[in-house]
Amino acid sequence: MSLRQSPIKFFGAGLDALDTSESIDTKRAYLRAVTSPGGSPIGFKDPYAFFRHISGEEIRNTGNQLLGRFSVDSVLSSKPRPSDFERIRPETFRSFLENDGFRVFSELIRQFVHAHVFPCRPGMIGVDHSLSGGVLTALSEKMGPENLGVLIFDAHTDAVPLSLRTGLVEYALDKGIPAPVQTRRKHCEECYTAGNFLLHLMKSGTILPGNLIIVGAADTEDRLKETEDPRVVDYQSHLGDLGRMGVRTLSRVELEQGGAGVLTGMLQEMECSNLYISLDVDVSALRGVLATRFIESEGSPCSTILRMAGEVAEMIADQRFCLIGLDVMEIDVHKLGARLEGGQTDRTGEFVKEFVSTLLAAGSKMASHPPFADNPPPGPAWDTCVSLQNEPGSIPMSSSIPDSQD
Repeated sequence: MSLRQSPIKFFGAGLDALDTSESIDTKRAYLRAVTSPGGSPIGFKDPYAFFRHISGEEIRNTGNQLLGRFSVDSVLSSKPRPSDFERIRPETFRSFLENDGFRVFSELIRQFVHAHVFPCRPGMIGVDHSLSGGVLTALSEKMGPENLGVLIFDAHTDAVPLSLRTGLVEYALDKGIPAPVQTRRKHCEECYTAGNFLLHLMKSGTILPGNLIIVGAADTEDRLKETEDPRVVDYQSHLGDLGRMGVRTLSRVELEQGGAGVLTGMLQEMECSNLYISLDVDVSALRGVLATRFIESEGSPCSTILRMAGEVAEMIADQRFCLIGLDVMEIDVHKLGARLEGGQTDRTGEFVKEFVSTLLAAGSKMASHPPFADNPPPGPAWDTCVSLQNEPGSIPMSSSIPDSQD
């Protein structure tokens, strides 16, 4: 089956293991609400249930598939079970981070894609952006990194070492500048996370710097260059190193100054003809999107990102690229439909629906491309449970066959 002929298999991946006070307080408040007299589950279980609601009919009508969920232990999900209440505390999630749990999950996603998605194209809907690395690794193994282009829409440059990102956050806090909460824990400087997964993928040769474009980042802007504070200087120096490696970025400011033509030019310079597209919904934080975990500062308007998606879709329809997969990540189901005091209402559903619809319409027009290889590499049985051993407070992490429950 060729890539053009294969449907996209959409699946959920609801890993949500931040150790921030906001995340923990939200989960505990949710559990108190559902266990109070007369309480019942509130809203959507996870981003996948939300996606099925807004786009399920279109997915089926366009010949694509809803596969089910990659299973995540309840305590690591956005809406844990009431029985997990006492485990929803900072120590639980710090242990997960320090035991490199995000890397373990990314590896499980890689195996999941080989076992349950191929030879179809992957479409992941979830929370922690680090899981995109597992899908990209599976695709790189199938196609070779030289044949894999990656387009990321994100308000953050997820290719920064934890120490440098922590330094920038500390600087922002000192100066009263909005900044995402970024944990820095002992023994986890090299841990794989949502903030550095692209750097890990480049260092391992999984993706090539010249085949990576990041659109919408706010941490590359000139306002961060107007200081000699070493924390900012080091951060900016690293961003410069990424550019010299071949990574191309289109910042939030550049987008609003007419980035559509610039993005098209960047894509035309990419030597490969296969494109994976990843949407971190915080790229439009406070500009239409409220239902995202990191909402510390304004992103780009939804309309701007959708216009960019339209430009990319035209290139796919014109056969410059083959869409070989996509994901939508960092959705916070607790904030869906939220309304701010100033009157702004969350439009994450409309945004995600139109973004995916635009790409699906273009993908349906793609010409034939070489098929995937037939045989996935060997992996574990999917009814097993992987656990981080010999560490106090370690978390069991399950990866089973997909489930289709809401």
